[in-house]
Amino acid sequence: MNNAPHPRRQQQFAPYHAPLLMAKARAHAATGEGLVALVLSVAASEAFLQDIYGFYQLCHEHEAACPNRQRRGILQRPAGNCFSPLHAYGEREKRIRDSIGENERGEHLDKYVVLHECLGSVADKGRAPFQSMNTVITIRNALVHPKGELLVRDQQHPGLRGYPRFIAQVKQLKLIGPDDEDSGISWMQRIDNERFGRWCVKSVAAMLALTLDLLPREGVSPLLVEAMGDPTSWS
Repeated sequence: MNNAPHPRRQQQFAPYHAPLLMAKARAHAATGEGLVALVLSVAASEAFLQDIYGFYQLCHEHEAACPNRQRRGILQRPAGNCFSPLHAYGEREKRIRDSIGENERGEHLDKYVVLHECLGSVADKGRAPFQSMNTVITIRNALVHPKGELLVRDQQHPGLRGYPRFIAQVKQLKLIGPDDEDSGISWMQRIDNERFGRWCVKSVAAMLALTLDLLPREGVSPLLVEAMGDPTSWS
């Protein structure tokens, strides 16, 4: 989305990064690179919030710099001749911008919880898409901050013990095979497959799609929604 030219013939742009990252995640998932899809899908979810903020920030700055704000003459007519669609930027959208900006340093999932509450929706971490999103983020964090582990197999307990808790979750989702299919390999190797990668992309895309659906139907937000398109089909 770009802004109307300023009097000095400057233009401002707010590019979107999330669609590209999600498309890359989907492509890597299709080739069986589950770990890459995991990292890129979470990166897309982080970029998505900044894409929204950047769009509203563009509107905010245009509102402050628009030549129409200046008045002249006895009738106090606008000094400029700006017809930007960004003039529709409203109070509710300002609150959305502030919500994202004020929670920039918060936990990743909590940013979505706060944003959804700002948008008038109750965020339930125990249900989709928050539940799946939380698992994806947890696994990504474990991947980028790896810890040592000791795996144990004995006759009294089926399978291997010692994997992170989320391995049991992804196993229940049938994204990886049973423990007896390996001989103590890294959990990272177990999830590095197409099924897991596609699940990561699907989980994150569901959160992004819901967020876009909650944005206001008035003001400048429809411009953002239209430009973004459908996150579940970014490719």
